[in-house]
Amino acid sequence: MNKVPTTFEMDGLYTEEDIANRHFVMKPCIDCGKYTKQDMRTDNVPCQYCGGPMGNNSSYWASLRTWRSDRKISAADRKKMGA
Repeated sequence: MNKVPTTFEMDGLYTEEDIANRHFVMKPCIDCGKYTKQDMRTDNVPCQYCGGPMGNNSSYWASLRTWRSDRKISAADRKKMGA
């Protein structure tokens, strides 16, 4: 059976993994600044590293597709994120 491509796949920019992860973002922790994978449709899960709250300011979030592991948050930026 031939698989018909979805509208996400027609231009070839999105893979099935990208489509499956479209509701997930990487959010930084306010306490330690490390990023954790979070589902945008639900409430924040505490940081997997220190148990602290996640930042609510979306300007510091990154999609799974564009997130880089070398991304760091400064102490001044963590204060701006808010709990």
